[in-house]
Amino acid sequence: MDRARDEKQLTLESLEQIGILGSGAFGLVSLVKDNMHTGRTYALKAINKKYVLDTKMGRSLEREVSVLKKTEHPMVTRLVNTFRWQPVSTTSNTHQTCLMRCTVALPMC
Repeated sequence: MDRARDEKQLTLESLEQIGILGSGAFGLVSLVKDNMHTGRTYALKAINKKYVLDTKMGRSLEREVSVLKKTEHPMVTRLVNTFRWQPVSTTSNTHQTCLMRCTVALPMC
């Protein structure tokens, strides 16, 4: 099975939220599982576009996405896909999401 090909089929609707991994400057990161195509778990970073625009962090976000798309290393998160969505709770804020492969970080001794 070709992992990259299977991951291209992923949609927000095929993902089930398992829990919250954390939050950062741009938004919330959730642990999600794809139950329809791959059966794998991923990190889903939801980014509030209004916040990014208000704080003039758009170039920084573009740079982050660009670097993550090109990176292929076992200790660095791999960007799988990006999605745009409109939260149900609001009509004004659009969110951008970044779906990333989960990377297990081992403690450094």
